[in-house]
Amino acid sequence: MSGGGSSQPQIMMMPQQQSQVTTNQLPQWVQNAGQQNYNLAQQIGQQQMGQYYTGPRVADLNQGQLNAISALNNNVGSYDPAFKSAQNTAQNLQTFKPSQVMAQALAGTDLNPYLNPYTNNVINSSLNILDQQRQNNLNSNHDQAVAAKAFGGGRQQIQDAITNSQYGMNGASLAANLYNQGFMNAQSAAQQDIANNLQSQLANQNAGLQGANLNLNAANALGNLTTAQQQAFLNATNAALAGSGMIQQQEQNKLGAAQQAFQDMQNSYVNPLNMQIAALGNTPYNTSTSSNSSGFTSQLYQPTSSSALMSGLGAGLGGLAALGKFASDENEKTNIKKLGKDPITGIPMYAYDYKDDVEEAKEEGKPMPPKRVGPMAQDIEKVAPQKVQKVGGKKIVNLGFGRGE
Repeated sequence: MSGGGSSQPQIMMMPQQQSQVTTNQLPQWVQNAGQQNYNLAQQIGQQQMGQYYTGPRVADLNQGQLNAISALNNNVGSYDPAFKSAQNTAQNLQTFKPSQVMAQALAGTDLNPYLNPYTNNVINSSLNILDQQRQNNLNSNHDQAVAAKAFGGGRQQIQDAITNSQYGMNGASLAANLYNQGFMNAQSAAQQDIANNLQSQLANQNAGLQGANLNLNAANALGNLTTAQQQAFLNATNAALAGSGMIQQQEQNKLGAAQQAFQDMQNSYVNPLNMQIAALGNTPYNTSTSSNSSGFTSQLYQPTSSSALMSGLGAGLGGLAALGKFASDENEKTNIKKLGKDPITGIPMYAYDYKDDVEEAKEEGKPMPPKRVGPMAQDIEKVAPQKVQKVGGKKIVNLGFGRGE
């Protein structure tokens, strides 16, 4: 990629027996054009990317996004108490048991509570009234016997006996009827109370079931309301995030547009330079030669060739496609012939052809280009390893070597 020393041809006398060496020298205008391209390449390479060199390249989260994220974090678990309450209510209802309804039979029911008031208030009172009437009749019989002057006689006794017998039969009949009526009334009252009790139990059972259903409905409503509130919150937060995301994307677009503008600006320099390099490489020109077959040979060579110069510029600008043709790696060259050493750097100089040039000439039937003159990257690496780098598995030499750079 680079030769040694100065940009002017160097002449070196070396003893050679019965040999002849011919070297090529590039025209000065080619050297000048290559140097101008190199200088321009350095200027472009030193350009930094402005704010993209140290500034942001990714848009930060904006305040709207930070607020929405904070709201989401604060919302975590906020609806748990409501859900827990609904859950507890539903769980408690799983073990709910309605009150049992026990139908009471009339058989075995104690009717005394129903008979006693009737017996005391009706039967006993009626029999007392009947006995009072009997006493009144007996008194009447007594008065009649006294009036007939038959008091205490058999006639009075017969009359009293008849009165007592009649009232006895009437009392028995009245008591039987009253007791029968009292039993029927007691039985009817007991049956009514049994029916009322059954209805009361059924009403209590139904009320318990309705209460359980109300609690279950309330738990479901609470869960549904909580879910709806949470969903509404999430919808609003997602909408806020979407809006803030559009703002962030716009900022990112601005950063991308600014970066693209810089790249376009840089390409506006790089593209013309590439055109100049291509034009220089494709422009035909003659080279001067020098030969000597005496015991000493005067070797005239140009340390920096146009081909190597253009290769270095291509590598500096990222033109890696050119490295296969212009690299200084010894493995890319053939027909190598050592010419001597550079008088300033002491690095061996060679005349050589590029393998690609040889293959291209064979395939396309073209004449071989002039031999190249320059150093090998492997030799430069031995004395100045900082000037050699490996790109794509090929060793490349820094263009500034030997110029105090």
